[in-house]
Amino acid sequence: LGEYRGLRTVGHTGSSWGSQSVLIRFVEPGLAIAISCNDGNSSPRRLAEKVADYFLADPLEPRIELAALEEVGQAVEAAAEPVVLAADQLAGFAGSFYSEELDASYRFAVEGGGLVLRIEQEPALELRAVSEDRFEIGFPDQAYWDQPMARVGFLRDETGAVTGFSLNSGTERNIGFERHR
Repeated sequence: LGEYRGLRTVGHTGSSWGSQSVLIRFVEPGLAIAISCNDGNSSPRRLAEKVADYFLADPLEPRIELAALEEVGQAVEAAAEPVVLAADQLAGFAGSFYSEELDASYRFAVEGGGLVLRIEQEPALELRAVSEDRFEIGFPDQAYWDQPMARVGFLRDETGAVTGFSLNSGTERNIGFERHR
């Protein structure tokens, strides 16, 4: 679920070895745009926006100037200042977690003084602590559109032990993972 220049949208992206795609439906006035590219460096989301600019010129709100976007970006960066956690604090997050919804296991480990995430056979992703139990993960640009960032919020039981986490990334929200026993 999203919005583009004042119009509500429903959409999804996808990518695989050397290809990317996007499907965006503009709820009102009822226009859907699907683009598939066979180039891993392409930007199907941007192409879809150009198509929308052409076909939906009248109902679209004016484009926000780049300077205004940079101010918003700076404010967001300032709001999510990284925090430094000690090695023993990070060790509590290490382990394997499973999501029934995704049928996937994510593995966290402490490496080089920081927390990393491994998803299947992909290279390790570094996490940035933004609070004691909250982290951000930056993903490679080629697989994601607007928000190549995910947020992880670890959950604890009454003893303080980490029992799972909630994953949020773009339109995917509150995907639950439980620690493997």
